[in-house]
Amino acid sequence: MSKRKVRSTRGASQLLQRVTCKERQLRDNYVPTPSRSGTSLEERLAMSSNQFESNERLSLVDSDRKRLVAEEIFRTEVRQSLQPSMTRSQRVLSFLNSNLGLWLLSALFVTGLSTAYSAWSTRATAKRVAEESLRRLDFEIEHRMECLSVLDDGIITFTQLETAKGALSGTNAARADVGDLGEFMPIFIEFKGRSLFSLIWEQQKLVPVSEQAALEIPLEQVRNLASAFDWMVMHAPVGDEDSKWRVQPEKESELKNMLSRILAKRWVRKAQLLDFAQTPATSSTSISTATR
Repeated sequence: MSKRKVRSTRGASQLLQRVTCKERQLRDNYVPTPSRSGTSLEERLAMSSNQFESNERLSLVDSDRKRLVAEEIFRTEVRQSLQPSMTRSQRVLSFLNSNLGLWLLSALFVTGLSTAYSAWSTRATAKRVAEESLRRLDFEIEHRMECLSVLDDGIITFTQLETAKGALSGTNAARADVGDLGEFMPIFIEFKGRSLFSLIWEQQKLVPVSEQAALEIPLEQVRNLASAFDWMVMHAPVGDEDSKWRVQPEKESELKNMLSRILAKRWVRKAQLLDFAQTPATSSTSISTATR
């Protein structure tokens, strides 16, 4: 029996040696086959190892970054605690020197400059318009004063009388069968239909304050001048020439005084101001006898 055991033990030992040798040969002759994804097992293991090491480095970098940020915050707090406290003016200057402060200053400067230029441009335009309006009013009022001056010429024609009425009211009276009775025409068409009173009133608003009081009396006299046309009486009826008209003798001094108080230096020439009564009468054209 002992011999059998010895033989079986030897056989098992020899079999184990043959299996071990076979495994060694298989291991030495082993060639790794690629996986379905095209990467061998060893390569995948190496990639996993590299990724792990990269994650380790990233985690170390993040931790270092946080530590550095904390250190900078601490340094800033220490510097601020060591610096003396800033006054109000220093804080204001510090804010103005910041990015936000500089942006606000530039925005305010640009906005203020634009607003100032717009206001200046508007005032300059309004001033030019007012000066032009004042100049046109001066010419128009002076023209109408010349038309009214015939009332103090003594005997005038019916056409001259109607022309003076048109200068006062702004438009000529008319009849359906003959048309306009007077020959008044404004210098500027935009003043047609406007009374002399409205023109002087508008001019009073445009002249300097120091000159406004001087126009109060002309305004009052122009308002009353309409009644002066009732003082005109026929001197000679219409014939081969136009009918003749004159102011009532008892009203002559009153009309002369009214016309002289209407005058203003800015409207009439110096020669007219010195002797208004000597202004030459405007020429008239006779109209049909049916109009008289």
